[in-house]
Amino acid sequence: MKGKVIFREEQHFRYTWSWWVLLICALPLIGGVFYAFYVQLYLGEPFGNNPASDTGLLIIGLLTCMLMLGLLWLFQTMKLTMEIDEGGIRYSFFPYIRAFRSLRKADVNAMNVRPYRPITEYGGWGYRFRLRSGRALTVSGKWGLQLELTNGKQLLLGTQKPDDLQVAVNKLKQNWGSE
Repeated sequence: MKGKVIFREEQHFRYTWSWWVLLICALPLIGGVFYAFYVQLYLGEPFGNNPASDTGLLIIGLLTCMLMLGLLWLFQTMKLTMEIDEGGIRYSFFPYIRAFRSLRKADVNAMNVRPYRPITEYGGWGYRFRLRSGRALTVSGKWGLQLELTNGKQLLLGTQKPDDLQVAVNKLKQNWGSE
């Protein structure tokens, strides 16, 4: 049962360095496709040493554009949401985890807000998994809520508001202690 929400945070991949990486990768790829279209379809000269047919080139171009649009959609819609209410923690990471998952007192052995090293501990940001470190759901930054679950697994939920999260975790721990 959901109680009064004491902390809520939504994080998006919008306005992060990941857009620059995507752009740096996408522009040369799409530029190359359009250059191949120009050479083979407009100028009528075969493109490359082993040119594809015009139909094949159009299919490759269409698939490339669809892939890039799919990645843009993914980065635009990807969202990490975390809520802490009086009884537990709820999180989702759209589009990977669409429905909220809930953690109650019986699910959690320990929790603390801590700084982490995204690259060395998890290999970056996003939906990450490492055998040593467990699972991480992060968007950017270097702070997270580290959870040690009763099933032996670890979960790190990234945050851009570590101070507010710490206050909420302290309240949750008080509530769990009084049950």
